Amino acid sequence: METIRSATPGDGARLVHLLESAGLDDLARRADVATCLDCGFLLVLDLGDSLGAAAYVALESDSDQTHARLRFLAIHPALRDTDAADRIAIAVIAVCEASGCVDLDLDLDRSDSRR
Repeated sequence: METIRSATPGDGARLVHLLESAGLDDLARRADVATCLDCGFLLVLDLGDSLGAAAYVALESDSDQTHARLRFLAIHPALRDTDAADRIAIAVIAVCEASGCVDLDLDLDRSDSRR
């Protein structure tokens, strides 16, 4: 079974490859793991030597509440007919709850030209 984990700065090249494979070319050009880790959390699903899925959630705080915004969810084409999206979505929800988020908004990047 593939492992879902927090991304590290060393995942940068693999993240760009996943985003390109998922058809998110514009997003791939802007991908920066370090920035994602500074502003929220980035979960990845390992698939051998590559990434099978990734989800980036930005955390925003106001006076006394933390809000989560799902910025992107990318699934490798080889995993589209599997439960990979469900598994990483469940992990996103769990991390949001553990972080004390009061909500989770879907604010997905729409840069994919095929949409």
